[in-house]
Amino acid sequence: MNSSEEVLKSFDKLSGYKKEIDSIVSQITEGEQLFGSISIQLNFEGIFECCFQRIISWLYTLYWEAGKKSDIKFLVELFDAFNLDKSKNLSNHFYIVQSLRTLLQHNVANEDTHNSKVRRNCSEWFESICRVSYPENDSDWEKCVNKLIYDAQSFLEAILKCIHSIECDESKDAIVYQWNIRRKRYFSPWDYDNLIREVIGDLGITKDVAKIRTRYQSKWNEFLRNLSINSDFKFELKKLILNTLLEDQEMLMPIITDDIILEFDIPAGSPEIYGLLAKAKKIYKSTPELTKKEILEKLRADL
Repeated sequence: MNSSEEVLKSFDKLSGYKKEIDSIVSQITEGEQLFGSISIQLNFEGIFECCFQRIISWLYTLYWEAGKKSDIKFLVELFDAFNLDKSKNLSNHFYIVQSLRTLLQHNVANEDTHNSKVRRNCSEWFESICRVSYPENDSDWEKCVNKLIYDAQSFLEAILKCIHSIECDESKDAIVYQWNIRRKRYFSPWDYDNLIREVIGDLGITKDVAKIRTRYQSKWNEFLRNLSINSDFKFELKKLILNTLLEDQEMLMPIITDDIILEFDIPAGSPEIYGLLAKAKKIYKSTPELTKKEILEKLRADL
C-alpha cells in the first residue's frame, strides 16, 4: 500500500470514529451529537504540506468549533478519572491542533505573549517529529501528517473509551447531568452576535454588535452559570441582552472624546469637550438610533 492509500485509509478511520462517537453520544444525552456535520472534507492530492493543512482545518473544526459547542473539554477533563491519558499526549494533541491552526492560518509575527507561545509550541512539536523547527520538504511534511493522523486516531479512540466508561459508571446519571449543564450554558461569540443582532433589529436601532458582546459577554456568561438546568437558556439570554441594552443605553453612545476633538478641532483637556459630550449624551438618550455621524451633525448644528 502506497502513502496516498494509507492516508486515505486513515481518513476513513477518523471519519468512522467521528460517526461512532456521535451515535453513542446521542444515546446518552438528549439526542444531541458531539460533533455533528463538518463542512470541511478530508482529501489528499499528493502534496503532504497541503494534506497537513487540510487535516489541521478538519481537526480544528471538529475539536474547537463543533466540539466546543457540545463541550468536548468535559470529556477531555475526564481522561484522568478513567486513566486514559497517563502520558498527557492526548490532551497535548487537543491543544497543539489549536496552536498549529493558528500558526498556519493567522499572522503570528507580532511579538506578544500569545504569538510567542504559539510559535514555541509548534516549533517544539515539529522538532520532535522531523528535527527542524518547521518542515523543510515534502518528506518532513509526510512525517508530520503521519504523526498528526496517529495522534488524532488515539485522541478519538480515547473519547470513545471515555464515553463507554461514562455509560458503565455507577455515577453515569450525575456525569451526564453535569455535562448537559455545561453544554446548555455555552454560547459561542457567534451565538451571542446573532442574538444581539436579533434584539437590536427588534428595537430598530443600529449598534456595533462585536463591541457590545466584548463589553458584556463575561457578565452574561456568569448569568448563564447561575440559571437552573431547566431554563430556556436562549430565551433568558435574549431577555438579558435586551435589558442590558435598555439599562446601559447611555454607556453605548458611539461618541468618545477623540471624536469631539477631531470634529471640532479642540485641544485635548479643553473644558469644551465635556460640555459637548454632555450635549451628545442628551441627544443620544432621546434618539438612541442615531449614528456617530448624525450625533456630531446635530452638535454642530446647535453651535
